[in-house]
Amino acid sequence: MTELYFPYKLINTETLGKVTIPVAKIFLQGRKEETAIDVIVDTGAVISIFPKSLCDILGSVFEKGQQSYVKTATGESIPIRIHELKIRIGNHRFKARAAFSTIENVPYILGRLDILDQIELKFDKHGTTFIIK
Repeated sequence: MTELYFPYKLINTETLGKVTIPVAKIFLQGRKEETAIDVIVDTGAVISIFPKSLCDILGSVFEKGQQSYVKTATGESIPIRIHELKIRIGNHRFKARAAFSTIENVPYILGRLDILDQIELKFDKHGTTFIIK
């Protein structure tokens, strides 16, 4: 069993002022190399989602992904393409389905499908602990 701790990230918002959000560093395996990214840990997201530009960086062909849609919390439909990725968190590797969207300002979201549903999460007032068995 491994425990990985990720402190919350402090961000400044127009309306709420300074707030913290749960963020983790993960690594996505591309065709040639790994790409490190910070993702928002979102237990309400069914699938991880990223912008198309990250798909391109990883060397995947966006159009070859399975076409689908996801709905946001506001009910907005976002067109996506689903690809299978190799993801590393700490020393643990996962194969996971992830969505890529042509909407470039979509935040990097780590969702439940194939990843968070395999990890025990503990949120405290300073950060998130991933417990991976």
